[in-house]
Amino acid sequence: MLKNLKFLLLAVLTLFFVSCQQNDEVITPEQQQEAVQQPQDGVDNAYVDRNWHYDAYLSYSVINSTGHTNFMHGQNAAIARLFGQPRPTLRFVKDNAHPNSTMNAISYRYGRKIYFGEAIYRRALAAGSIWINVYILAHEAGHQYQFRYGWSGNTMYKELEADGFGGFYLRNGARQTWAQASPSFNFAFQLGGGNHGSPAQRRSAVRLGWYLGAYNSLRNPRTFDYNFRYYYNTYVIPGRLKTAVDKAPKGIDPEVDAFITSKLEELIKLYKGELTEKDFTNLSD
Repeated sequence: MLKNLKFLLLAVLTLFFVSCQQNDEVITPEQQQEAVQQPQDGVDNAYVDRNWHYDAYLSYSVINSTGHTNFMHGQNAAIARLFGQPRPTLRFVKDNAHPNSTMNAISYRYGRKIYFGEAIYRRALAAGSIWINVYILAHEAGHQYQFRYGWSGNTMYKELEADGFGGFYLRNGARQTWAQASPSFNFAFQLGGGNHGSPAQRRSAVRLGWYLGAYNSLRNPRTFDYNFRYYYNTYVIPGRLKTAVDKAPKGIDPEVDAFITSKLEELIKLYKGELTEKDFTNLSD
């Protein structure tokens, strides 16, 4: 009984953020076991884990809609196929008593799973595009690849790279035009906390991912990571244009290098905040 009360107290004290939350902190063996064990769908499972309100529960479906449910699970499978990765388990988190507590989406290091809050799903849908939720899902999938391959980087960098994965997928997998995709990006950037980077930084990251999405050869997550890190860390963050003496490292395709080099000025301006949200929306493919 005391153990259960302590468990509930921890859940009550949990903070909810309007952002994706990357489950990459130091995990104790007990917490790892908790993350791997997934309750079955249904309202009787009144505790998901400590990242959610204690009244929350898991569901295979979202907003009680077969169409939306099938679409999102289909997109989860499509993202995995595009990047050649195992499909993570996708479940939606609902809370009938405290619906706003599910304004979150979490990618878990252990258990290979993504929990998508229904409140954040509804809010994105109300903004007018189902593709906002697809972008959020692709962002969370990007975290799965970071977990799987153990890539280094602080939390903000990992969030920015996940934005890049989202940009890549909307172009290469979902076949969106920039005019179709940019509202999804702008809406999602309103949801992230400070650990996700500034809106300007996120615009530059997703735009780089979008440009890399022009090449099917970069679909492998490790290849994407190698290219994203090179251009973002070497040129975008320091605000440095490439010169004639700068040689791309081994493994960077010359065609990709020439293309991204031609876009560096724009990417740097985005990163520095010199281009507005409207400018970002009006960029071309």
